[in-house]
Amino acid sequence: MNYFEAEQAVKRAATTAYILLVITSIKLLFLYASKSPESLAYFNDLSFFVDIFVALICAVMIKRYSRTAAILLLLLYLFSIFSQLLMKPQLLQSGAIVFLAFIASIIVYFYVNGIRGTFAYHRLKKQENHDYKPAAKWTYYTGIPVAIIMVLLVTVGVLSETGGLLPTRVVSGQELADDYKNTLIKERLLKPNEILELFYSSGVFSIVENGNMITNTRVISYQMVEDTLDVYTAQYEDIVRVKIVQSGDYLTDSVIQVDTNNSGFYLLVSPEEQGDQRFVDAIISKSDLNSDGDLQKIPQPQGLKAKL
Repeated sequence: MNYFEAEQAVKRAATTAYILLVITSIKLLFLYASKSPESLAYFNDLSFFVDIFVALICAVMIKRYSRTAAILLLLLYLFSIFSQLLMKPQLLQSGAIVFLAFIASIIVYFYVNGIRGTFAYHRLKKQENHDYKPAAKWTYYTGIPVAIIMVLLVTVGVLSETGGLLPTRVVSGQELADDYKNTLIKERLLKPNEILELFYSSGVFSIVENGNMITNTRVISYQMVEDTLDVYTAQYEDIVRVKIVQSGDYLTDSVIQVDTNNSGFYLLVSPEEQGDQRFVDAIISKSDLNSDGDLQKIPQPQGLKAKL
């Protein structure tokens, strides 16, 4: 590449990034206006807005021939495609996949050429002036750590979506990896003949650290405390009340109170994609509770076991 070709490649990559950001912004406006569950899922997902912010910064920096920004733009786009295919595998079987693949290949082409353009620009500058420095020292001290963090975040995201890491949101029984289900059965948290419908765990290293489950027969909550596994369960016919007593946010889980005829316990569930409400709705649909999560006449529970 010569200077002109490098400049054009970088401009096209930046323009592509700006176009995608505009399309994403328009999509967000429509979702916000529709007030649909899908829109709530997007607006409750902090990582989605972090991706947009990083993409915007990269689009600005690639115009300054930042090689790191050019590479991150490509990685973010590839990760977004991979995530969409994982969340909507039916796209692979639809007739639109050919058109989508064609558009994706064009975008990848512009991004790859943008990477080539940034590297070519700095190489040509170095050939003209051996003392040329492509960037100030402070950019290395900030850019390299940011790039490493972004690569790690992308890797964690991919592993989480593919089942390599514990899911960070409420998942259905079909979404949960078979290895995790076998672990739950092995630890006698789930019966072999039970059908797992909803699951959430905030565990970091193991699914046994803690978890909350909805099965076809009961509600289950467990937590490892000093090498002892505390397990609380309730059959649907014994549940007299269920409600969210504390709503969570990006950093904290929602607290769901489950009262039974003679006791009770708490479920700690992520609010991402309305996972906490899905838990409550599932319990209401399987028990004799009204839409508010109460019986007509509620027996006073004799004791509520703290699960916070």
